[in-house]
Amino acid sequence: MKKSNDFKWLRVLNNFISDQIISYENNRSHPLGSVLSEMCIDTWGQEKPADPAVWQDWKIVTEEIFNSKCASETRNSLVEPQPITKEQAFMASFNILDQVYWKDNHGITLGEVMREVNRCLGDIEKNESSAFWLEWVKYLQAERGKEYAFD
Repeated sequence: MKKSNDFKWLRVLNNFISDQIISYENNRSHPLGSVLSEMCIDTWGQEKPADPAVWQDWKIVTEEIFNSKCASETRNSLVEPQPITKEQAFMASFNILDQVYWKDNHGITLGEVMREVNRCLGDIEKNESSAFWLEWVKYLQAERGKEYAFD
């Protein structure tokens, strides 16, 4: 499986969840619903994430991943029909967390989601696919071409 920007965006999601766990005093059992409420768009009709700090966290993690040595090693070999913006990846992350996890299990914690994302990253490192990866690519694809302006 050739790594692409979709893989890097999954790493962004993983690091973002990790940062959220740290911000909740390293509480891996903190409910996913809290983070989703902070990520939610249109809460106040502003078409921006409800908590501006969450968007700032997302941008910082994005810069870290896309400027890392790992990202630059694969950057030249990437072929994608249309690049994903920070906003589109943020919305894909919100949607997959909401639709795949929160919808069926309101008690799911950040730690449980992080384990699933880590498992998927490990599968990709071994050139294997997983159900989560297929869902992830589907959610990213759904966001391609949509326009958002969070800043």
